[in-house]
Amino acid sequence: MELVNRYVYAVTKRLPVKQRSDIAAELNGLIEDMLLERTGGSEPSKKQVEEVLLELGEPSELADKYRSTKSYLIGPALFGHYVDLLKLLLSIVLPVIAVIKLIGFLGNPPAGQIMTGIIDVIGGVVSVGIHMTFWLTLAFVFMDRYGLRREDLSGGAAWTPASLQPVPKQRLIPLADTIVYVLFYLFLIGFFGLARRFLGAWVDNGATDGEKTLIPFFNQEVLSDLFPYLVILCVLGIALEAVKWAAGRWTKALVAGNIVMNVLTFGFILFLVTRTGLINPAFIDETVSRGWRTTEQFETIRIAGAIGILLVMAYYCVKDMIVSIRGLGSRLSP
Repeated sequence: MELVNRYVYAVTKRLPVKQRSDIAAELNGLIEDMLLERTGGSEPSKKQVEEVLLELGEPSELADKYRSTKSYLIGPALFGHYVDLLKLLLSIVLPVIAVIKLIGFLGNPPAGQIMTGIIDVIGGVVSVGIHMTFWLTLAFVFMDRYGLRREDLSGGAAWTPASLQPVPKQRLIPLADTIVYVLFYLFLIGFFGLARRFLGAWVDNGATDGEKTLIPFFNQEVLSDLFPYLVILCVLGIALEAVKWAAGRWTKALVAGNIVMNVLTFGFILFLVTRTGLINPAFIDETVSRGWRTTEQFETIRIAGAIGILLVMAYYCVKDMIVSIRGLGSRLSP
């Protein structure tokens, strides 16, 4: 029965993976025997199933009895609430901190200290995550030690089988994919936002102290005009990835949104690499004047690079769209 499946899932999800299948089989057999005693072999009613589950007790407490080790900072009555709250806070707060730190860094990047600034952004996010985990853990340890009960976190209501959550369907959108795409969009913002600080040709400016000046690779006027659209595109992409992760499975709306996002991303990259004047004319002149490349060689490299970027982007965009369509077909298939 559905209610039994929910109960077994609620118990086994709190146990080590290697124990889950054996304990699920054992628990299903136990519940079946208990129902058989009550019904004498007839079909059990919902009320009889609920009585059996109430007799077995709250899933977190039963899971603790099955757990091989009993050493813990936070007891089983509160541990599930602790994990759920920690995941929620980290998933909301850390991306917000990352965006705030990144925007602040891009707005005023330290000259000549790009790597230091990037490490500062990453360190800030990690630091917030560590502090949040520490203080939340400490709060739950305190609550557990001083006798806070599960009912205190549930508005005083005792546990009932009706509070069991449905067994989740198999996730078709893995977390790894979400992380990769979010990092890709953050990389685009960071790369083009910081390109003027590190990407180009360093030349002597004639100063006696030997200080060099950077001639940017990109035309800053053109890049400044395009950068706001890039940020909007990346924010939309990150938002779509968050929605996809929350849903866990492909829907028609998500597939449509994913296709639109891939088309927009490829279209923007196509417009970017074919944009006239994107490469700084001063950089080209400096490269030619120093004999590093001729004008013809530079143009050949530019065209080849543009074609290579477009081929790679086309491959991954088409592949992502095919994966989403197949994922939808798998979900809809009987």
